[in-house]
Amino acid sequence: MRSRSQHKESHENLNSFSICHQPNCRFNTDKNAAHFCRLTWALGFSQTHALSIRLASKSMSLFSASMLSLLVTFLMWPVCAQASSSSSPTQLIVRVGGFLGSTHVIELSRNALWCTELQGNQPVKKHLARPSHEQWIQFRSELNTVNVRRWQKAYLNPNVLDGTQWSVRIRYPDLVVESVGSNNFPDLNGRPNGSPEETLAFQRFRASFSILDKECHL
Repeated sequence: MRSRSQHKESHENLNSFSICHQPNCRFNTDKNAAHFCRLTWALGFSQTHALSIRLASKSMSLFSASMLSLLVTFLMWPVCAQASSSSSPTQLIVRVGGFLGSTHVIELSRNALWCTELQGNQPVKKHLARPSHEQWIQFRSELNTVNVRRWQKAYLNPNVLDGTQWSVRIRYPDLVVESVGSNNFPDLNGRPNGSPEETLAFQRFRASFSILDKECHL
């Protein structure tokens, strides 16, 4: 049997493990699943076992904690796979331009991001980018911040014929954005501003692509 001091030492060791770095934080798939996966791979099963015990009650028996660690490890593999695969979108093509000026197109193709500047229909500049996993996560966070989930299908302004036209198609397993506009832009709540002046939300959306690569801008 283990001594009282050994039990105390085990609890002290377990207290040092935490999925979140902030106190009282909740487990969030987008932000913390990847950290859990890295812990599982880097620390091995023994540390995952300790982490599972940390998540359980301290009064739980060693056998029950062991069973819990097996269950947590088994259940987390699909989450780990989803966290890895869903960091980047499955489809992305964004176009912003006008009749008189240049048009910028950003398109995801075969895990590479093509950023193209057009004059008329002729490309004058083309750049290939390969964003990192962390950059894709930051980009998705920015999309959530500007609330693209609430964007409408179309933002049209029949009173202005030239100006800025744009189209967005972005697909994640849990998010689909398909929207077009002409001299009309969504605000932070997805409502049209009815003006050729870009909203702060749309400006921030355009700027978010620089997170992926400084050469990829709209």
